[in-house]
Amino acid sequence: MRKRYSVALVDEFQDTDPIQYEIFSKIYPATSVDTSLLMIGDPKQAIYTFRGADVYAYLKAKDDLQGEVYTLQDNYRSSEGLIEGVNALFGFSDDPFLDEQIGYNRSGVGLDHLKRQYLVNGDPAPGIHFTVYEPLQTNKDDLRTYSVNQSIREICEMLEDKSLQIYDEDSKEMRRVEPGDIAILVSKNRDAEKVKRELKKVGLSAVTYSREKVLESFEATRIKLLMESILDPMNSSKAGNLLVSGFFGFDGDHLYGSKDDDGFITQLFELLNELNEIWFKQGFYAMMRHLLFEQESLHHFSTQPDSERVLTNLFHLSDICAKAEQEDALAMNELYHWFVDEMKRAEDDDEKTQLLESDQKLIKILTVHTSKGLEFPIVFCPFLWEGSRKEKGDEFNEYHDDNNRLKINVDFRKEANADVVKKSILESVSEEVRKAYVAITRAKYQCRIVWGSHTESHISGMGGVMLGKKFLEEELDNKLGDNDKQVEPTIFIDKITALQAKYSDYVSLNKISEYQKRTESVKLSDAVENVPAFQPYSGPEEIHPGRRLDSFSSLNSHGGDASQPDYDQTLDNYVSFLESSSEQKRVQNIFTFPKGATAGTAIHKLFEHEDFEFATAHQTNLVPIAEEVLEQYNFGKEWAGVLQKMMRDVTGAKIGDLDLSSVERSDEIREMEFHFPSSDPDLSEIISIIRKNASTDISKNNIQNYLTGFIDLTVRQNGKYYILDYKSNYLGDQIEDYQPDKLKEEIESANYDMQYHIYTVALKKYLTARIPDFDYDRDFGGVAYLFVRGMRAGVENGVWSVKPKKEVIDRLEKYLTSSAKSLEVK
Repeated sequence: MRKRYSVALVDEFQDTDPIQYEIFSKIYPATSVDTSLLMIGDPKQAIYTFRGADVYAYLKAKDDLQGEVYTLQDNYRSSEGLIEGVNALFGFSDDPFLDEQIGYNRSGVGLDHLKRQYLVNGDPAPGIHFTVYEPLQTNKDDLRTYSVNQSIREICEMLEDKSLQIYDEDSKEMRRVEPGDIAILVSKNRDAEKVKRELKKVGLSAVTYSREKVLESFEATRIKLLMESILDPMNSSKAGNLLVSGFFGFDGDHLYGSKDDDGFITQLFELLNELNEIWFKQGFYAMMRHLLFEQESLHHFSTQPDSERVLTNLFHLSDICAKAEQEDALAMNELYHWFVDEMKRAEDDDEKTQLLESDQKLIKILTVHTSKGLEFPIVFCPFLWEGSRKEKGDEFNEYHDDNNRLKINVDFRKEANADVVKKSILESVSEEVRKAYVAITRAKYQCRIVWGSHTESHISGMGGVMLGKKFLEEELDNKLGDNDKQVEPTIFIDKITALQAKYSDYVSLNKISEYQKRTESVKLSDAVENVPAFQPYSGPEEIHPGRRLDSFSSLNSHGGDASQPDYDQTLDNYVSFLESSSEQKRVQNIFTFPKGATAGTAIHKLFEHEDFEFATAHQTNLVPIAEEVLEQYNFGKEWAGVLQKMMRDVTGAKIGDLDLSSVERSDEIREMEFHFPSSDPDLSEIISIIRKNASTDISKNNIQNYLTGFIDLTVRQNGKYYILDYKSNYLGDQIEDYQPDKLKEEIESANYDMQYHIYTVALKKYLTARIPDFDYDRDFGGVAYLFVRGMRAGVENGVWSVKPKKEVIDRLEKYLTSSAKSLEVK
């Protein structure tokens, strides 16, 4: 590596650790004359100890260095008021960072023009503002509540203050302060949520920033549960996990009350099967859109707390999955395993970092750690008074020796080594000081610090800055020596007052002895200039609805998706997993094959399989095809023989004058999709036409929809065209249950006659458009509904065969398309 790269530059070196530094120093030794190691870092911003970073490794590297040290002296991003305010604050005491190795050099003003970009009554505003709550507080929760409410009160006042002006980068003019100019820095993510809730109470919205990877978010877990249940749509355990994921909006009471509701369970599994089909045919993103919009999951999530973040993450994750699916040609199971692997890795990829809400004109709330490297016009710091740990130390005390090497002192005695404890506490407070420095320097124009005196405020970041190392050492000596004397709260107020008096141009101070919670909402319309003027609506008084997509399933009130194949739309009274154990132990045959829509879909897939051909079905081993489909829909492979027999029975059955066993691939169209413009059809009127042969004119409206559907199989044989539809409906365990009288009853109860009449209209329009002399009586062979459970080779059992009357088809076509102007058939 040294030979290939003679010069190495490492940025953010203050975040290294001893092992990393040892590796770098061995590759690029300080004594080398033909290599160089450049380390860029600011020890004042070393705040990632919890991640393993060790500022003392940086300091050791600096001590070992045999070369030049360069310092960036001028600040080119902040205003003079902020720069000089920070200089005043961190230059006020000796060793403000509580370590002689980390000094503070005054920053120069790099850009003079920023001086007049933040004004109060026409004059530059101080860069540091303190609000000091004078009474000592022993209850930390009370003081935290005060800090949040005081910050919100000041934000409201700023937004309503006409004398406060800020420079607008877009318009190049001065304007009022807006919510998007403000950031609130907190210590923990739970603080961010609390602040956000309190802001909402006064009518202010906020966004929370996070560098958490979207694959580490809870929404990723939601997607994982969704994938698992869709891939295994009959698994009750996985479906139960999905029910509590939030996609369906059910609360605990509803789920508990529905646990024994067979209808509820069946409906859920029907939906999972539908989502499986959409994912399989159209891809992951289409499935997610269907779930979010058609099944109203979007509405359910919108009622949850932090709904903006939840929905942003869900759409982001959907994009990531869809991209991987398309680029790598991943099948459903492959995409699931890829996604799980990505969640485990949570790769450091900017694309997989949580997207921020698009509306940047809101108040930003983020932790100090997340804010590092960012900049905001105005920054609020409500919690810099809060101490980080107890003063007595722990059994395990970490500290660094004079050579900057990490030491861990283990002492279970009641009287621990006071010097070790003191060093450990000082190092802990020094990191709080560095966090305070990072927080304050995120501001471009002004940082507003809400200060409260607490019994542990002296071991906080701001406490360390104001009191200095010498004072803290003396105070810790008293504490560790069992001196219970508390730090006088007035010392902080005195220090801040002295700082403000000395640097009044750059530091401002407001003392309050009691606070008032802001209860009234801020008047944003008064606080924000250039509010767009909304013009009165001048459009049409009546807006006609757009075109709707109808299908047999939607007309038949089954709630099916018009864009999906109809398949078996009637729901059986039970699904296989609800059957009793005694039923499941019966001999395996087509009657005992599982019921329900998932089984029906699997049966359809057998006849749609690319390796299945009617002409060779009796000579081909169909077991591999059956096993593949059974595995896809999570049925046992032991059913493969049963399904092979069923496929051969269907192929060899008598179907009127159609010989299915001699149909070549060139003479069939599988899953033919059709669309044609229609008016607004009504189920009862269609039934009246096809069953009662109604001939009366039916009033029509001007609404134009589209009628759509999927014909399972269209066959051409001996110059005639046939429509075939597979039905997996379970009518009984005997061949006699699938005789014509039983089939007629099922056909009419499920309105299948309406279905095949619509299909016939679609095929007639299709053939008429492509065959110039098409004659319905001569060229159309009829319709056959194949109830596959009752079909046997060589007989007509299980087959409902019919050729609708031409006059009925003509009348139905006229009814459906009286206002149609074009035809589209795929």
